[in-house]
Amino acid sequence: MREYIVRNKSSFIILLLIAAVVSVPLMTDYVLVGDSTAVSLARIENIYKSVGNVFPIRIGTLDSSVYGYSATAFQADLFYAVPVFFRLVGIGLGGSFRLTLFIFNILTVFIAFFSLRKCFGDDRLGLLAGMLYTWCPYRITSMYTSGNLSEVFAWSFIPIIITGLWEIYGESAEQSRLRDAGIKLIWGFSLISLSSTVFLFVMAAMSVLLFFIMWRKSFRRPVLIELVKTVIGVVCINAWFIIPMLLRMRKPEAVGVMIAGDMRGLGMYFAQYLTIFNFGGGDTQIWADGMQNAPAYGPGAAVLLLVFAELWLIFTGGLHCENKPDSADKKGGEGFYTAVCIAGAVFIFISTCSFPWDMLQNKNMLFSIMLAMMESPARWGIAADVCMIIIACRAMRVLKEKYGDRVQMWLMVAAASAAFGCTQFLLGNIMTSRGFVWDEDIEAFGNIELPVINSESVLWRLCEIVSLFSICVCVVIWLMGRRKSAEKI
Repeated sequence: MREYIVRNKSSFIILLLIAAVVSVPLMTDYVLVGDSTAVSLARIENIYKSVGNVFPIRIGTLDSSVYGYSATAFQADLFYAVPVFFRLVGIGLGGSFRLTLFIFNILTVFIAFFSLRKCFGDDRLGLLAGMLYTWCPYRITSMYTSGNLSEVFAWSFIPIIITGLWEIYGESAEQSRLRDAGIKLIWGFSLISLSSTVFLFVMAAMSVLLFFIMWRKSFRRPVLIELVKTVIGVVCINAWFIIPMLLRMRKPEAVGVMIAGDMRGLGMYFAQYLTIFNFGGGDTQIWADGMQNAPAYGPGAAVLLLVFAELWLIFTGGLHCENKPDSADKKGGEGFYTAVCIAGAVFIFISTCSFPWDMLQNKNMLFSIMLAMMESPARWGIAADVCMIIIACRAMRVLKEKYGDRVQMWLMVAAASAAFGCTQFLLGNIMTSRGFVWDEDIEAFGNIELPVINSESVLWRLCEIVSLFSICVCVVIWLMGRRKSAEKI
């Protein structure tokens, strides 16, 4: 391990610098107030006060969304244990909130690097992917403009799912690779389900869409078996939370409070994806003021430039270059990237106000549950941005194969410069335009009373037993695998 760290010291330093850049607003003695900051702080304080009284600690739901959508959605809240731990050791509410954001910035960039470099087969492209993903304006909006800790947690684990999908659709369907892909998908979806129900719904929909786009490969017997095992594994491991959440969705009154009155009006404008210098607005009702105070929901300027480069390469036939090494494209990766391009276009369209989401409102219970889980059409922009980041890194890899390492290095410097400048512009505008609360005044947010579930039904307890048993089985399988590997050595 020590040799590995020394060998990759420069990469780790770069990753820490990437995390430090996006953490500049945390180097203060106040907290920026977003749409969901109040409920995030209230969740921290309510869980902190419930430690030792009930296990597992579940926060119930409110009858209105006055404190943000997380107040009405049933969430697992497992990763709130991080800020609660800081509260237990004596750190204030504001400091715990900022320290948690900083830790998850570091966690996000490292997970993105180690996960996405697998898809591109290059440490440089892994660093680029980690930078573009960590500095994604939509993710920055979740942190500072929205202030929703659940979303910040979920952003950290999306790259694990992307890597799992890559190993299923982008590489040869070897049994060992498919097994590793299934494990990554189980890990990724489990971690996201414990973070945010909205992100779970978005990433599940993205996976289903890729499943149908990659139709032939999806219905190969080994792939289909591994996907079925993944679904069963995710449901069993997370039964303690997923099943109670779905049971709650049976009640129309529980679903209705989660649906916005004008779902289509919460959609994005296509121009939000093309914005280079984001001003960090917070007005999601863009039908009222247009782009004047629109949130930063796009992928960023550097990603846009590389996506346009990819489109140009497709148009000119530059993707098929001579003397291409034995890369992942020859193993089916090209089909995966094509599927990602199609999925990205679909998500861009359905995330905008051009899609008639109002036609699905008040039709039947199934559509109502879907709209409630989605929360707003703008959430599809998460999947769209992820797809564009993948396409951008793919474009950089193709440019390297066409023009060599030197050209790639200069292009990466240009992309990093553009991303850095636009990120600093966005963070500067957020810090100067958003409201804030000093640490000495922030305790008032913790006084918001959220219902803590103290008594559970027998079914809930059975779900907890299923989850515990499934986790024990996974641990045993992992230990047996480690033992077999040791015996081979």
